[in-house]
Amino acid sequence: MLDAVTATIDGQHRAIIEGDFERALTYSSRSFRAGSDPERFAAIIRSGYSFLLEPLDREVRDCARSDDLVALVVSFRRPTGSTIGLAYRLISEEGSWRIEAAGIIEESRIDV
Repeated sequence: MLDAVTATIDGQHRAIIEGDFERALTYSSRSFRAGSDPERFAAIIRSGYSFLLEPLDREVRDCARSDDLVALVVSFRRPTGSTIGLAYRLISEEGSWRIEAAGIIEESRIDV
């Protein structure tokens, strides 16, 4: 299950990097797509999630599943070494995992 979920996230990220926002939307849930189009989605990414426009290493930090819903936190590592976290909610639709929502979260850091 985790492989399928991360494949959805990675697929959308690749499409965003390539500037193919129409394809990027195919990784979203029906309800998200109903309220968006490629131009609106591109504007959302460029204004609030511009770090996704670049290839970044990612790490799944937390994951929980309840029936047809998965919630997980993914850390993206910037070239500077800093990380930014996204909390994702994915739902199962017609046998595939689709992104229903994602939001930036502050990641805690412990300095020693």
